[in-house]
Amino acid sequence: MGVEACIRRGVDAGALRADLDPAVSAVLVHSFVLGVSTHLLDGVPPAALHSAADLLLGGLRRPS
Repeated sequence: MGVEACIRRGVDAGALRADLDPAVSAVLVHSFVLGVSTHLLDGVPPAALHSAADLLLGGLRRPS
């Protein structure tokens, strides 16, 4: 899966948390994207979706 490979590269580069399981994290990201498409159709404001994406990505990033 492309998302998994991308996450693995991020972990290897030190940009993402070292304790992430790339396979599980890829499922999380993919599920989020599928959910976003549903929320868009339901009229959820884009700003709320952007905030949710920031929250998700913040949980994947290595602490500064």
